[in-house]
Amino acid sequence: MSDATRGRPIAARFEPLVSGRVLLALCGLLAFALALGTPIAAASKAPTYDHCTRFISELGARGTPHGVLVGLAGFLPTGLFVLGFCALAGRLHGCLPGFMSFSAVGFAYVAAAFFPCEPGCPVSGGPAQQVHNLLGSLEYLGGAAGLAVLSVRCSSLPSWSRAFAVVAAGLVLLSFALMLLPDQAPWRGLWQRFADANLFGWMGGLALWHLTRAFAAAGTPAHHPPKDRSP
Repeated sequence: MSDATRGRPIAARFEPLVSGRVLLALCGLLAFALALGTPIAAASKAPTYDHCTRFISELGARGTPHGVLVGLAGFLPTGLFVLGFCALAGRLHGCLPGFMSFSAVGFAYVAAAFFPCEPGCPVSGGPAQQVHNLLGSLEYLGGAAGLAVLSVRCSSLPSWSRAFAVVAAGLVLLSFALMLLPDQAPWRGLWQRFADANLFGWMGGLALWHLTRAFAAAGTPAHHPPKDRSP
């Protein structure tokens, strides 16, 4: 036990580790891990899947052998963790408009579980495909708008996070535009992954920062009023 924590009540010492800060960190880091791991794991069961040319949501498309599993065990929890992150971050940092806009990322992932795309993820299609396309577009437009607002208006964020947010917002919009261009079809999967890397990279970075701050707070000595030494 370090000198910093010696003498503190056990409950007080670990209080920072069960705070909203840690829950925020867990939501952000789990969302990051699922967003990274789900496409890799699902693609390993689809030998013809190409990460360069195919959208991520095609792994959960209707009619694919593992589509339902990918949606319910991959996309759904990813979206829920993003929504949890946004709710807790809005509470801790304020800046509700920015985090509400960024929560479009979470809603899009949840929608991908219940409104899977058709094979090939076409621009046109049935009602479910149209809902999928709409919320998929909102993921990138809303996520980028949220990052832009947070970079300008949220002074409670660390300076590196605000700088990351403004750069990521521009890169997300650029990637989204490129993935929709017909001549970029051979690379649309990579453009989508680059956009997601910026969205989830910013969120994962902020989540990790909160986790380190929580552990630092757990090791900070408590401040007690001086004892009265009068006779």
